[in-house]
Amino acid sequence: MSQTTEVLPGIETLSAALAKEIASPEVTRITLAPGYLFAPGLAPFWKTLEASDAAEIRLLTGNTAGLLTVEQRFVAQESDAGSIAPELDFAANARTERDRVRDEAARALRENLIRVPRTPENDAFLLAMARGIGANRIRVRVYAEGRLHTKAAIVEKSSGVVAFLGTTNITLPVAANPTQINLRISEEVAARELAQWIQMIWNDSQDFTRAFFDEISAHLTM
Repeated sequence: MSQTTEVLPGIETLSAALAKEIASPEVTRITLAPGYLFAPGLAPFWKTLEASDAAEIRLLTGNTAGLLTVEQRFVAQESDAGSIAPELDFAANARTERDRVRDEAARALRENLIRVPRTPENDAFLLAMARGIGANRIRVRVYAEGRLHTKAAIVEKSSGVVAFLGTTNITLPVAANPTQINLRISEEVAARELAQWIQMIWNDSQDFTRAFFDEISAHLTM
């Protein structure tokens, strides 16, 4: 595997490069860390992800899976209430904080799913995701320690690691935005260092796999 760093301006070049790596026959694990996860935005990649040789597909999201950041919600709620919203009180005990993050992520995911048109194709996509979770192939975690700015993807192969890092949220791309820039990194040391850093964030995050499955299942039975 060649060891290079390639500049990928815009969503189109990123999508093409990522899809090519995902489809590699030697892929063992894929980690997508888009900053915040807009679940419907996985649909264009899903067939490639599902058909990959990866034994594990990991989705890492920040502590909000919707369109508003924690900071934006804080400003809005502080303005309305004149004080810090209770759910943003980080002095709360650890259990309360974990529950808050899980519930917030579940609510945001629910809102995301509502935006998905009920078509046979979209239902098939969501059902395939649910089956992937049921088969222990898909795992989802939420980073609860603050806003997750990272927008990255790690494709692990038997021959090495390819990492993607940049400004584009692959699950919610902004078309024709000239300020979006990303890097494809296959240089061994740099790619592994980024993969290790993402693993550290993954380890510090809380599991959201079951809640993710439950929200998809509830949506499909509506």
